[in-house]
Amino acid sequence: MKRLLSLLSALALVVPLLALGPAAGAAADSVDFYTTLSGAEQTTPVTTDASGAAGFSWSADGTSLDYVVIVNKLVDATGAHIHSGAAGTDGPVLATLFGPHTGKDVDGILQRGTITESDLASGTMADLAQAMRNDMTYVNVHTVANPAGEIRGQINFPQPPCEGDFNCDGSVGFSDLNDVLANWGPCARCPEDLTGDNVVGFADLNIVLANWGDCP
Repeated sequence: MKRLLSLLSALALVVPLLALGPAAGAAADSVDFYTTLSGAEQTTPVTTDASGAAGFSWSADGTSLDYVVIVNKLVDATGAHIHSGAAGTDGPVLATLFGPHTGKDVDGILQRGTITESDLASGTMADLAQAMRNDMTYVNVHTVANPAGEIRGQINFPQPPCEGDFNCDGSVGFSDLNDVLANWGPCARCPEDLTGDNVVGFADLNIVLANWGDCP
């Protein structure tokens, strides 16, 4: 419940900025992953007045994922899901966030809840976490008028306050060091790959150690 309240508080900062587009919404520290939702993000762009945002927060042990989906001016919502896929591509459903529904008008919270492994369409919670970290998941909200999806957004990892602060807590410490060690080796688009060479290695470790302590 505390994590859900944190998500709601964080996304409350995002909702007033939805009309300005995805770049306008900055993620709060309490949200592990977030996205803003629009018709323009569909693989075939959709013209709609609807917009939205979603936030996700992992439990400390990685076995559950709290979420909240907030929408503006959404008409006849039938479902919402986390899908697997890169931006600009369509992929299979990994988990249901809302629905199925015959059609619900929403201007506010579409759904909030908790995902555990039994809720997944395929794979494990560890697989889902890695896909989210690798920028390979997106939220898609479906409606009666647009059954393939009306508003969509790629799930993003918040930008850390400083290099090496992977958990965005305002300092570089042992948790961030553990992230580097856990992802050591080839790792395409991992946040821990600070040098951008698709490998987590000593160069990335050195950056973490160089920034050890509180962020400026």
